[in-house]
Amino acid sequence: MGAQIRVYRQKIASTSSMQKIFKAMEMIATSRINKARRSAQTTGPYANALTRVVTALATQQSVQHPLIHRPDTFGKHEHKRSAVLVMTSDRGLAGSYSSSVLKKTEELIERLRGEGREIQLYLVGRKAKSYLNSGNVPMNVLGKDTPIIRILIPQLRFAMCSWRSTKRDMKTAG
Repeated sequence: MGAQIRVYRQKIASTSSMQKIFKAMEMIATSRINKARRSAQTTGPYANALTRVVTALATQQSVQHPLIHRPDTFGKHEHKRSAVLVMTSDRGLAGSYSSSVLKKTEELIERLRGEGREIQLYLVGRKAKSYLNSGNVPMNVLGKDTPIIRILIPQLRFAMCSWRSTKRDMKTAG
């Protein structure tokens, strides 16, 4: 009888200990979500300004650039290279987000290979790095453990400049 009571007390203690751990994890997740929400809210004005600029550029008929117009309206030049930016989480606490992103990335890589394109991957997040590391696609890892937008943007800018400067295949219109 005394042994059974001891077992029950151990189970109760274990359960209350686990409740404390779960509560602490919930508090940490809540603080991270609030921090991410504040960070996303601060980027709102930049996103609005960028949307206005791209909309203004897209409505200009005199501007000819493959990033603004569809390739068939821009000219007969066929692009042979593609840069793919893959953003995943660092840990498995993001639900099915990372697995969905990686599945879509695989589909995109297969489609681009089918079109005969050269692919360059730019990865953000540990999940993308560990999952896509085994493939034979050249890749660059951007950001460290927790990507912060003010750190990530210069890295993206550098990556895109280096991508454009290697093996240029775009011909200048003129």
